Amino acid sequence: MTSVAMAMLAWHAGLGGLATLAVSRAGYAAGNIGKHWVSDVAALGLAGCLAGILVHLRFEDEADRVMALILAAALATLARVDCRAFRLPDQLTLPLAALGLLAASLKNPETFPSAAAGCLVFAVTWRLVDVLAPSSALPGGDFKLLAAAAAWTGPAGAAAALAVACAIAWLVGSRRDPHRCRRIPFGAYLAPTIWAVHLSIPPDLPSSVPLRLFG
Repeated sequence: MTSVAMAMLAWHAGLGGLATLAVSRAGYAAGNIGKHWVSDVAALGLAGCLAGILVHLRFEDEADRVMALILAAALATLARVDCRAFRLPDQLTLPLAALGLLAASLKNPETFPSAAAGCLVFAVTWRLVDVLAPSSALPGGDFKLLAAAAAWTGPAGAAAALAVACAIAWLVGSRRDPHRCRRIPFGAYLAPTIWAVHLSIPPDLPSSVPLRLFG
């Protein structure tokens, strides 16, 4: 690897770490758990650096790299905040969905309708659950994160991420002591699977390709 390539790799690793720390600070403030942020700095920074390395190796276009780093920073923050406070702040999930729709419209305008439709499906589902079963254990934050996932990976990509996250959460939950609290921070499982699906989409294909890959 040339010195230029090494420098670019280090640049993206550092950029990923800084982006994750910046987003996480805002996310922790939105989640009202700012006092824990300092203790998580090392883990979040390292996660961002690793994401930067993966993004550098996965994508060639600099715009794709920047967008992927933003997604990684937001998902890492949401996962950690959910572990801390069992909530996914709207201050992160909603802008993430909007940014995903913007990315879809700029990359290939033809993919925007499917991305928007995926967001709408999960948003409507959340509202129906909220109205018909207000005491349900399904929090709105998870549906909003799924809407963001649909914007970034397409509806079928979001469905694939949801299926894998459910399987992992079930396996982890089944090993817990039944006499202890069974509450699970589902966003901590959903966020990494969304990231994995996003990385699985070929860079030269539109964001709605999972419709054809999984559908």
